[in-house]
Amino acid sequence: MRSAADAWRAEPPDDRPRGGISVVHAGRAGDRDVVVLLDETGLGSAYARPAAGGGAVEWVTPIGSAADDETPARVAAGSLLLGPADGPGDIWLGGGAPRTGYEAAVLAGDGVRWRPVEVADGVALDVPEAGPDGCGLRVVADRNRGLVHAVRSGRSPVGALLQGDVRPLDASGRRPPGDRPRVGERELDAAQLRLLSRLACVDHGEMREPLTGLWYVSELWRGELPAGGTGSLLTLGTGEENLRMLASDDRDRGGFVFRGEAAGTLWRDAAVASWSDRTDPADEGPYRHWIVVAGTQEVERIEVVLGDGRRISGQGRYLAADLEKYGIDGSTTPYEVTAVDGDGDPVRVLR
Repeated sequence: MRSAADAWRAEPPDDRPRGGISVVHAGRAGDRDVVVLLDETGLGSAYARPAAGGGAVEWVTPIGSAADDETPARVAAGSLLLGPADGPGDIWLGGGAPRTGYEAAVLAGDGVRWRPVEVADGVALDVPEAGPDGCGLRVVADRNRGLVHAVRSGRSPVGALLQGDVRPLDASGRRPPGDRPRVGERELDAAQLRLLSRLACVDHGEMREPLTGLWYVSELWRGELPAGGTGSLLTLGTGEENLRMLASDDRDRGGFVFRGEAAGTLWRDAAVASWSDRTDPADEGPYRHWIVVAGTQEVERIEVVLGDGRRISGQGRYLAADLEKYGIDGSTTPYEVTAVDGDGDPVRVLR
């Protein structure tokens, strides 16, 4: 444990512990010793090395964001991946877990195959990745307690218990009809697992603090982006806040988190959101910028009013305005968005 604390204190200044350190977990996981630590602000780190002693530290990384002197960290992780992302997929499950009843979810074509995994001292050993395009996502179900852990390496929005609904759109881009049970009461299907994989690929500063729980993950819109590729507009509730993000299928782009919250935006809500898109700066030729607005299936018409009063409108749930056509160079121009549903009633605008 002293080696773990010393390794943590040797991290870059922003990631070092503040105040005293407490031990959250210490145990043997297969052929490795694992230590999980927490400081006085709620920042944590995980440490793993060969149980035989000696050798290099395999992995040391914070599991929370460092808080300032006045605001303690919101959460401490409830589950996290131990070891390098391309190494053994051992997952710390909060300690004290029974040794049986654990299975890992793996995409198998249009279905999900569940594989039994061994648990040693609260750590699930050698958990396979959910799929080749899942950015290291691993999903473990605790059949004894009806819990599902979704975990990926490093700082991530995924490293939490799934405590609510996972709501992907169907193949036609619409919400599946009717209510579906909470994820803790049924097995994940392939569409849900793919949605979690896209969420795991969003590697952005605001989303790198692990969460204790995901209360819901909802896909509001999915389609082609004007700068290229396909993306999904997502909202998620964490118990502490509600966030929205764009998750790109292009793993190099990953996606990004929108500024501002999407408070109370559940999968049933009619809503639109807007963002800026631009061509890849590595491409040849000048930059191109767009204002993009996308909404849920109830949206029938969208209107954008530029800062100079010009209006851009279109039918349907998607609008992309090429700013070059309006003589605007750059993506910082002010604008307002409105939308209506099929009854002509205003639709909520996520900001």
